Amino acid sequence: MFDADGNEMVDKREFLVLEEIFRKKKARKEVADDSHRLDQQTLQLYGNRKSQTHSVRKKDVQHVGTPGVWDALRRGTSQVLFSDLTENVNEKTETTLLVHFFGKRGRAELKFEDFYKFMDNLQTEVLEIEFLSYSKGMPIISEEDFTRILLRYTNVDDVSGYMENVHHSIPDEKGISFEEFRCFFQFLNNLEDFAIAMQMYNFAHRSVGQ
Repeated sequence: MFDADGNEMVDKREFLVLEEIFRKKKARKEVADDSHRLDQQTLQLYGNRKSQTHSVRKKDVQHVGTPGVWDALRRGTSQVLFSDLTENVNEKTETTLLVHFFGKRGRAELKFEDFYKFMDNLQTEVLEIEFLSYSKGMPIISEEDFTRILLRYTNVDDVSGYMENVHHSIPDEKGISFEEFRCFFQFLNNLEDFAIAMQMYNFAHRSVGQ
């Protein structure tokens, strides 16, 4: 996605274009969310009447879409040239991440293998922090702790019910190591691929073993 010219390398300018697109998209979403919340509050206070504040917020929404990278994208994907996007990218802003990827002068290029290694290390460290918050220095966490971590990513209300099920299902705790913990979350990161594989089994009328 970052490699615009297909040379199997990403330079700083290519990276900044995508970074700017993501930043603009996030800003637009935040303003839209604010506008939606305001609509809900206005509806509660005034019924169907639109308040003056609402009209001001609508202007804010339009203001976010200032000419630049996002403006070029609005013309349609087929008409957008990479040169259109790079014209509006500010290369002066230096972050720790940019220096890490492209050097102090910004002239280094980023290989896929290096980017993959960076992302893998980052995800592993984040998972390790979460694991250590439950393991308290031990090499394993309990099955119940693992359940608590999983339930944090759901909208489940009856947490105690699930915890009770785990307690009865696993009378003899063996614990879960960090490597098992990491492998499971790697699986979650590829859940869509797994879902497609399960659909294939379903279409073929084949059963799925362990």
